[in-house]
Amino acid sequence: MTAASRSPLLSDWRDMASFGEQLVSASSLTAQHDRIIAVVSNLVEGDVNIWLQENLFRLPNLEEGPLFPEQPSLQGMQRALKAGKVRTKQKRGRKSVSRGTWAAIPIVEQGIVLGALQISRPKGPEFKQEELDLLERLAGVIAVSLIASHRLAVERFRLNQLDLVREVSAQIANVLKVDELASRVTELIQRTFHYYYVAIFTLREKSASLRFRSSAMAPRPGKRKAKVALEVEVGEGLIGQAAAAGERILADDVRQDPRYRFVDSLPETRSEVVLPLKIGDRVLGVLDIQSDQSNAFHPNDLLILGALADTIARAVEGARLYGNLRRRADHVTLVAEVSKSVSSSLELNTLMNNVAALIQERFGYLYVHLFTVHLNRRLIEYQAGSGTRSKDLEGYTLPLDEPEGIIPWVAREGKVILANDVKKDKRYRASPLPPENTHSELCVPLIYDEEVVGVLDIQSDKRNAFSEDDRLIFEAVADNIATAIHNADLYRSEQWRRQVADGLNEVAGLISADAGVDDVLEAILSELDRNLPVDISAIWLLEDDELYLAACHNCDENLLEQALYNSPDSYDRLMNALYSETPLLRKPSDPIWITGLTAGFEQDYSALAVPLRVGEQPYGVITLAHSTPGRYGHEAQAMTTTFASYAAVAIENARLYDSAQEQAYASAALLQVAQAVVSLNDVDEILGTIIRILPILVGVERAAL
Repeated sequence: MTAASRSPLLSDWRDMASFGEQLVSASSLTAQHDRIIAVVSNLVEGDVNIWLQENLFRLPNLEEGPLFPEQPSLQGMQRALKAGKVRTKQKRGRKSVSRGTWAAIPIVEQGIVLGALQISRPKGPEFKQEELDLLERLAGVIAVSLIASHRLAVERFRLNQLDLVREVSAQIANVLKVDELASRVTELIQRTFHYYYVAIFTLREKSASLRFRSSAMAPRPGKRKAKVALEVEVGEGLIGQAAAAGERILADDVRQDPRYRFVDSLPETRSEVVLPLKIGDRVLGVLDIQSDQSNAFHPNDLLILGALADTIARAVEGARLYGNLRRRADHVTLVAEVSKSVSSSLELNTLMNNVAALIQERFGYLYVHLFTVHLNRRLIEYQAGSGTRSKDLEGYTLPLDEPEGIIPWVAREGKVILANDVKKDKRYRASPLPPENTHSELCVPLIYDEEVVGVLDIQSDKRNAFSEDDRLIFEAVADNIATAIHNADLYRSEQWRRQVADGLNEVAGLISADAGVDDVLEAILSELDRNLPVDISAIWLLEDDELYLAACHNCDENLLEQALYNSPDSYDRLMNALYSETPLLRKPSDPIWITGLTAGFEQDYSALAVPLRVGEQPYGVITLAHSTPGRYGHEAQAMTTTFASYAAVAIENARLYDSAQEQAYASAALLQVAQAVVSLNDVDEILGTIIRILPILVGVERAAL
């Protein structure tokens, strides 16, 4: 049975209705296309082609690509559409056999051209009238069914949109983190409507930039579904303009919109809508949706997206408020924990390491560093930290007068620096340790009794990482840390003073036991080495108005003394120290002293010279030297002065003892002379006794002089 002979089967209205139902129930435009081709091919002999006005049927951002060109390519369809009725081409050959025939029928419903149907027979036969009538009926069924199917699809689509709004509201109702919220929303919107790119940005506080939160992107051939993060400044591109104005921006063809900024990672964008996320008149961020088709956003889509934007804005505000409350709770907890931590230990390194670890654990900052400030030594010293650089920073120091750097500036000025973009702060100096990934820095002085005793420095690898709330809370934390540093210093000073007292007692014991001067000097140098940072220590004594090296530690005596005599300037500086009223503390810019010359120290090494005197009588000089800068302060000067006093007393006692001994020898010699004169009658024996005793008397006189 031929196709033509079967055609009456479809003339029954039930068959037509069945065909229409099949088209209406088809799941996509592709399925409808395939069903039309199959049915018509089964009923009418020939090659069947169908063209549909696809923009009338396609819903926004369906996953399937375009099926039809914008205009039909077949001549018959073009003629049928132009005429608005059936058009045929009949051509007979020499043997009266139809060849090269076709029939084209427009698909029209209520004056709206939906498409066209064409059946071609390259080898004939020509179309019979009943076939043309059948094609017209089929075209009518196709038109009605396509309209009904489209309306049903639109209804489903709108229901899906409403379901999306409900689902978004339900899913984000209990989400308390903005990033998680943004991730869920973008995935839901993209998955439901198959948009090319969906992203959410939030506005940074007191900043001219938007913070990317999350994105979802349609899969591309040969590539995995990915997230594309954009860097956007307020006022830049469509996204930045919408954030700045707080108004929706719709670009049906981005290529025609001068505000559009082309992005290499999104090359297929053709239309875009950006909706501000607002609470009242306050802009919190934007919802950005991009399509790979022009004119992709129907007014109904925009209504739904507007409703979504309002829902997202409320959720973002809720998450932000919760985040602020949680952050403040963390701040209060941190203050309490820091207070507890600093009161649990008087060891400076222990308490500062505990504080650094607490801050990083609570807030996840990249680097948390604590420094102590030594005003008298003009030095900033690293004490403790948390982060990848902490180990490498051990022993690290900074000059307090360093002209560059945020930390020295804070230590000098006693003021907080909050730099949410360190590149824009002229005081910033990059860390000497890799990696160089700091973008924000919060540096807080630790002040006790109006004096800067330390610095809390926190760094982040994100821009705009710190808020004013962070500043306030870390200022409160800084007060606790400063008090802890003061208490630790008191404890450490007390321990040190006890140790020094023990050393002084030992030296005093030597003096009271009438130990020799050499033993006392050796004990003094040993105690100085034990209680102070010393690389080379020496005691220089005055004899016959000249200084000589009496004792030294960690240096060759011959080399040190020879260096002194070879350097008149160094000798003059020692003489200046001898007659100085107070200890002399070497500055890094001062000429290198004798011990520094002998040891080959750098220009910025530390040195201290303390005069030895009893009353107004000078006896010598104690010198201390260390290879690193800033090692000696007020306490070192005071302690060395105390030991110098002990040394001077020991020298005075030793000299008085020696003088007393000499006087005793002289008295004994004179007694022997007197006894000789009385008991001896021989003049020669008397003269011999006098000659034997005379050198003793001369020696005593010289000693007295």
